[in-house]
Amino acid sequence: MTKPTGKPKGRPRIEIDFKEFEKLCFIQATLEEIAGWFDCTTDTIEARIGDHYAYEDENGDEIRPTFSVVFAGLRGKGKIGVRRQQFQNAMKGSDKMLVHLGKHLLGQTEKSEVIVTERGPSTIRAYEDKDE
Repeated sequence: MTKPTGKPKGRPRIEIDFKEFEKLCFIQATLEEIAGWFDCTTDTIEARIGDHYAYEDENGDEIRPTFSVVFAGLRGKGKIGVRRQQFQNAMKGSDKMLVHLGKHLLGQTEKSEVIVTERGPSTIRAYEDKDE
């Protein structure tokens, strides 16, 4: 039988800097990219997220959100930043941004109207099966 040495077994626990994690989510980094950033596995990221963002629901049950749930909320904040910058560029007079926002937010389109007043020679030819 071996004597206990008092040394911890296994690898040291990898800690995640959640301020950095949230910044990575803001810029739409994937789970794999975030794991690479922290030099750990995706399973480690998932486990630390469960630990960090755990809460109790109204029944007192512990809820441990997944990466997908946390990422969805944080990604939304990143999108708000992009939208804010788009509006700032539009308000500074960026014609391209004004057109982009008009199309996507206001449903504006660029319509081209084609009016045919005369009919030209037909370009459609019947295919003839030639058995000779």
